[in-house]
Amino acid sequence: EKVRDFYQSAREGAAHLLRADGDEIALTDNTGEGLNIVSCGLNWREGDEVITTNHEHISLLAPLYQLRDRYGIVIRVADIGERGDRPILKAVTDLVTPRTRLISLSHVSWMSGAVLNIHEVGYMGREWGIPVLIDGAQSAGAIPVDAHALEVDFYAVPMQKWLCGPDGTGALYVRRDSLN
Repeated sequence: EKVRDFYQSAREGAAHLLRADGDEIALTDNTGEGLNIVSCGLNWREGDEVITTNHEHISLLAPLYQLRDRYGIVIRVADIGERGDRPILKAVTDLVTPRTRLISLSHVSWMSGAVLNIHEVGYMGREWGIPVLIDGAQSAGAIPVDAHALEVDFYAVPMQKWLCGPDGTGALYVRRDSLN
């Protein structure tokens, strides 16, 4: 029972950080595990598409490459400029097709430190019925994060880096109505 309470306390702490509810949080070993859970959790078909950007870390890209090789998905890359300063919404919406099944991108670019307007993409994804997965490795603890206000479906974070927590700890936010 004490272990269960410990894990519940950790989930509640992550929920507080992300301004989410405790039952929307899964504990993970790191950001990459959270990204993998979501990316590999969809029922992919050959020709399905995922949109990402030219500013993504290998932890986000690796599962997409594996899905491309395994299932024949198409990875579409939005060019947001060398510094990540091109408008993200236009860059992403220009790539949406009827085959788009996921939008997967970072909140803060690990390459440039640019803070992307994730709310615009989250809102568009909800309006168009496309799930949005966020890599929060460079945001959690560095900038305020409100997962509900961002309107994203999934948000993966590490507990080390900016939060100064122990290695081997992370969390995955899953919007309650995106659990299915």
